[in-house]
Amino acid sequence: MKILTITSDMGDLYSSLLKGIVLNITDNIQILDITNSIPRWAKRAGALCLLSALNHFPHSVHLGVVGPLPQTKKVLCIRTEKGLIVGPDNGLLIPLLSVCGGEVYEIRIDKRMVNDEGGCSGVEYGIGAGVVLS
Repeated sequence: MKILTITSDMGDLYSSLLKGIVLNITDNIQILDITNSIPRWAKRAGALCLLSALNHFPHSVHLGVVGPLPQTKKVLCIRTEKGLIVGPDNGLLIPLLSVCGGEVYEIRIDKRMVNDEGGCSGVEYGIGAGVVLS
């Protein structure tokens, strides 16, 4: 079974919406909340939580949605020896890349997959995590 961890500053409601998005894309997955209570836009705190998740849940996918989300909605993935980290192109992943190393990829999201009528501004990142997991 695949494991996805979620670290965000979005609160429980939006985290639950992200889980629904991922579950609609892939199956045979266990989703674990690391925290959805990172102080708003605290990217350093988010990066620290993602690093902790990476160390405690190796060979998993770690989704981080923290900080102001860029208008481009670019979804990045870092492939490390310990696992994959998915998140926005807003600086959240830079400390992880400097500590863990790895390769950075952009996950291209087909805009037809995005339906953010529910107001979930991080929908692209949930789709990105689902794509990586499937």
